[in-house]
Amino acid sequence: MRVVKVRGIVLKRKNIAERDKLITLFTREKGKIEILARGIRSIKSRRAPHLELFNEAEIILHKGRTFEVASEVKSTSKAISATSPGFSNVGYLFYVTEIVDKLLPLGVSQDRVYEAFQKYLRDLAGHSYPRAVAERKAKEFVIKLLWELGFLPRGQYPQTGVTDFVEQIAERRVKTRRILEEI
Repeated sequence: MRVVKVRGIVLKRKNIAERDKLITLFTREKGKIEILARGIRSIKSRRAPHLELFNEAEIILHKGRTFEVASEVKSTSKAISATSPGFSNVGYLFYVTEIVDKLLPLGVSQDRVYEAFQKYLRDLAGHSYPRAVAERKAKEFVIKLLWELGFLPRGQYPQTGVTDFVEQIAERRVKTRRILEEI
């Protein structure tokens, strides 16, 4: 049985069966991956708080039939919650996380993107920025992401809005866009 230890940021979670979740992680070692967290929806699960959205965790994985399965999980940073100072900026955390998930391919390591994303999450979660500042920081991050992934030449900006450009690349709508417009 192959066992691997990874460090990753939770991008997305999806309920599977009665007590399991499919977790999309952005890891330093393997890039974006999908893992199965068995029994995590159980009320007694000790792993559940470590696999919340935006949380960074160290995870020991073993090979399952379809997905790698999380056997041990430990948080590496403070989870972002409603009591965090930057909770007023949580809409932008969802927005940037969705874009990272849409643009990154599965299984391709992106060290520089991982470090930039980690820094962005910590910065936004640790401060209570005014809306205009949080919006500017989100757009700056997305543009740097587009440059790093090669969707835009460095120094150039999209002709359309940033979100419209991402939707054209991903060929899917950015769902959190509506949340930001309603705030």
